[in-house]
Amino acid sequence: MARQHDQALPGGATLAARRLLHMGVRRRQYQTDSQGKRTAVVLPIADYERLLEDLHDLAVVAERHDEPVIDQEELTRRLAGGGAV
Repeated sequence: MARQHDQALPGGATLAARRLLHMGVRRRQYQTDSQGKRTAVVLPIADYERLLEDLHDLAVVAERHDEPVIDQEELTRRLAGGGAV
């Protein structure tokens, strides 16, 4: 049995949750068990794929967290000189 429910997201939402806000206003659909407890969420494939992309992007950011940072002037010099970025 599926149940629909709308709920506002708090201001401290995660990247994935903020993405949901930009996907348009929709009624969220949930699959529930026999006691009415939510067990799954139903969402369009396109939304699911965007969430997976966000998750991948966050993983890349986490992997690169300890890499050295260069400023824009250094980046411009490297690009102009044909060097590695």
